Amino acid sequence: MEDIVALGRAMGLEVTEEDICELVVGHDWELSTQELVELQAEAMEEQASLGEEEPGEEQLSTTKLKELLGLHQFEEVAVHSAEAGALRRGDNYEAVTWLSDSEVVRQPSPGWSARQFRVRPVQPSLVLQDGDVISLGDTQLTVMHMPGHSRGSICLHDKERKILFSGDVVYDGSMIDWLPYSRINDYVATCQRLIELVNRGLVEKVLPGHFNTFGAERLYHLASNYISNAGLCHKVSTCAMRSVASLALRATNSRTAS
Repeated sequence: MEDIVALGRAMGLEVTEEDICELVVGHDWELSTQELVELQAEAMEEQASLGEEEPGEEQLSTTKLKELLGLHQFEEVAVHSAEAGALRRGDNYEAVTWLSDSEVVRQPSPGWSARQFRVRPVQPSLVLQDGDVISLGDTQLTVMHMPGHSRGSICLHDKERKILFSGDVVYDGSMIDWLPYSRINDYVATCQRLIELVNRGLVEKVLPGHFNTFGAERLYHLASNYISNAGLCHKVSTCAMRSVASLALRATNSRTAS
């Protein structure tokens, strides 16, 4: 526990053992500073091996920043009920607003800084539940609540065309399950549901929120691989990474919009 606190303070965070205990939900294990450093190094190497989604875009342009953070500009906004409250509050913490000045090529306004940014509260026009159907003309998309990455993660399933819009739930890369509201047990259940879709022949193509599209065979492999690796060691390392990530988010973001 002392090692994790020391690591947080080395990152410039004001943390105590009580902070760590609060954040390590449902786990009592401890990791050393060296183990945390090794975990972070492995994560960085894995991300580098996947390559950049769009080469040459390590920094966010002002236009891209507005696209990512301008949810309030849309007339209609749909969100799963599990995250509707965070959307209404404008919750930087749950939105995982991890933004630094170095990521922004040009300031949106004179004197602007990343620490000043706050997610604006948004009143959703549609609160989604598992099984809801979104009608887009001749296309019907069925909402599938798939928690794990976040508590309100969803997929949209075009049953007729056997296409799955998977968002951040699954993509052809290492799935992130160490965010403040990520839960490994939920992710395992989600992956089991994905495997069932493949086994029943209900998905032929996956359109993820990151990286390239892929087919049913790859979906089966990604989901089954996550389940097989979601053992004790993975839970321990993920718990520690989530604690550090949560502390960093709390230090750099207020919980609500100003």
